Amino acid sequence: ESEFGSDWEHKAPVEMVKSAIQSRADSRDQQLVLLTQVLAHELTMGYDHLENMQLIAVGDVPVLNLRHAMELTEACEGPYLRFNLQQNQVLILRAAEAREATAEVLVKHGIPQERSPDLIEDSGSK
Repeated sequence: ESEFGSDWEHKAPVEMVKSAIQSRADSRDQQLVLLTQVLAHELTMGYDHLENMQLIAVGDVPVLNLRHAMELTEACEGPYLRFNLQQNQVLILRAAEAREATAEVLVKHGIPQERSPDLIEDSGSK
């Protein structure tokens, strides 16, 4: 609702509204996780068209909620981070380079911290 306002069901992308209204959670902690935009950086060139899409899985593991997506991303030990999105879209980043670029991307886009306070508290990160 924060991005589209109180009239979000009329302003948000149709597939997003359909998922939010018609889908049923399989567990109490299941949530829709959305990629609202890809922040500009040399590592993300070519992915700027991906916006307002549901994150389905990180690697081969289905995402339950935002905390779970964060944990899966942090646990990735391979050379690539693979984010499977709705409509069979995929975002693949070089893992080490993406982690190294995080601070630079945050500063470039005026974002004060990497994650929300509840996720910082859980992970011990800043």
